Amino acid sequence: MVTLNILYIVLFVGLSFIPIFVLRKKSQECRLLKEENELKSNELKEAKSELFVLNDRIKDLDKLNEELALKKQNLKVIQSEISEFNNQLEPFSEHITLSESGFYRYIFDFEDIDKYNEALMVVKESQKVMIKNNEAVLSAIPELVSSDITKNLAKVALSALNAEAELIMKKVTYMNFDSCKDKITKKYDSLNKNLSTVKMNISPRYLSLKLKELAIGFEFEEEKQKVKEEQAEIMAQMREEEAARREAEKAREDAIKEESKYEEALNQARIEMEGKSEEEKDGMLAKIAELELKLKEAHEERQRATSMAQITKAGHVYIISNIGSFGENVYKIGMTRRKEPLDRVKELGDASVPFQFDVHAMVYAENAPELENSLHKYFESRRVNKVNLRKEFFEVSLDEIEKACTELGKKIKVTKAADAHEYRETLLITEESKVA
Repeated sequence: MVTLNILYIVLFVGLSFIPIFVLRKKSQECRLLKEENELKSNELKEAKSELFVLNDRIKDLDKLNEELALKKQNLKVIQSEISEFNNQLEPFSEHITLSESGFYRYIFDFEDIDKYNEALMVVKESQKVMIKNNEAVLSAIPELVSSDITKNLAKVALSALNAEAELIMKKVTYMNFDSCKDKITKKYDSLNKNLSTVKMNISPRYLSLKLKELAIGFEFEEEKQKVKEEQAEIMAQMREEEAARREAEKAREDAIKEESKYEEALNQARIEMEGKSEEEKDGMLAKIAELELKLKEAHEERQRATSMAQITKAGHVYIISNIGSFGENVYKIGMTRRKEPLDRVKELGDASVPFQFDVHAMVYAENAPELENSLHKYFESRRVNKVNLRKEFFEVSLDEIEKACTELGKKIKVTKAADAHEYRETLLITEESKVA
């Protein structure tokens, strides 16, 4: 019985401990789950935090993309500006190249030629004032400035500089302008070196005035030469127009005489036919018909000649070459109002060029100056002489000229072969002389 009781007690005590064990296990599982939940929660927070960072980065990337698009747009604008600037700079690049090669570019470039004369007078007067006021030659010893010795030395030095400068100015050209400036400056330096022994020197301002005189004087002479050429061109044009007017007037008078001659002949033939027999009338009718045709032609010629005399702009645009003088693919595009345009071409081939011109095309136009001007503008970039626009030579091909005339609505018949007889004969004689 005691044993049974003990068994009951043990059983009771064991059963009482089972829930505690289970609870402890469950509690431990809950703690683990809680820890795992906290871990997951932390991971979620970290993921959210990373997501926020990514969102910020995406926003930053969008901003960067917007900035990049704006930069690209600005870059296009800048590239366009650079391109436009380069186009504007291109003419000056030629100036720089020419300057480096020793060519002269205008410094003052007055529009009115009289301004050069005025400027030259001002510069020379300024030199006189400096000499008069004892400012042209300076002295480091003030008390000697007005002494006779100082004045005499100054006079000798200035006379030497002025004489040298005057000689140099007579020889200045486009090609040697810089070297002429250097020669005057070297003379100035040489004189100052000698004057330095007595503490004197020619004023730098006086040198500046001499160099200005050199530039203004040179440009003035060049402009005067241009004016002479323009006047000669105008006179030649006036002679050309007068010759054309006289030719047109003579042609009109000749046409009137020719028309009157056929009118009289026709009237006479009609009078003569009245007294003729029927057989003779047949022959007279044929003669009258022939005279009527000639009278009609004479009348049309008179009308054309009258129009030519009245319309001063009517004339011919000619395309000519001179390969012996100017080489291949160089053509003169000019205009004449002469009734016989070849007379003008013959004049152009006078003693001023070694060989005669070859004619490649002759285009009649009611407004010849307008057609000539249009062709000149069409080939503006192809001018041989880009300074003197009165020189009407262009480096082009005949195909290009033909195309230009077609685009301008003018039919043109081009002879592409250049005879250049005198030039080719000259080459032949030269070759034969080499062989001999």
